[in-house]
Amino acid sequence: NTWTSAISQAVSVIPVPVSYSGITAIGKTYDGTTVVGSSEWDISGVTLTGVLDADKDNVSFSVSNAQYKSRDAGNTSILFMASLMGAASGNYRLKSGLERGSVNAVIAKKKLIVGLNEEAQQKANNLQLGDSMPSYSVNDFTMTGLVNDETKTTAGIDSTSLHVLFSQNDTNRFLTDGTITISGLNSINYSFSYTQGSLRVTKKAFASTPYTITGNN
Repeated sequence: NTWTSAISQAVSVIPVPVSYSGITAIGKTYDGTTVVGSSEWDISGVTLTGVLDADKDNVSFSVSNAQYKSRDAGNTSILFMASLMGAASGNYRLKSGLERGSVNAVIAKKKLIVGLNEEAQQKANNLQLGDSMPSYSVNDFTMTGLVNDETKTTAGIDSTSLHVLFSQNDTNRFLTDGTITISGLNSINYSFSYTQGSLRVTKKAFASTPYTITGNN
């Protein structure tokens, strides 16, 4: 008699390592968060290296948990988790270290519009000839454009170099109408566009004292 025996052997398939390239960061303007918007980077041009031609239509690239490394304006990076998707993705794996990806990005400074607040401008419109120069602090200005519920206090605005220039021909007293020019504010996350204020100078009223002339005819 002839005996035939069947031999069963388990075969394991080792996933092929894959790398990726082609992620483009567009960046954003400072908004006080680390959130990455869909318009702030582009993964549509990603190329997978290592996928067999027969599987290219069945393996795709996916990202999740994207966020900026820092919320502050300047050079930073977008951090993300990468993975493979598709019917044939089980036959592949990302190369070691590529599961956590990053791409360089830039967060631009947010522009603030700075000008005198209503009270400060009112004071500048009610000057009299010869009045002394008023002093101004950062609290005398409005700042339009602050984001993420930030205030002049919490936004990290440095006013130590604040400079207020009066367009007068005397350095100590007001003589004519003119303008107020502001400069010198600094911030990591904001740039500044200054709105010129105005000066209105009026002559002081002369208080006359009645008098009587007496004499001999």
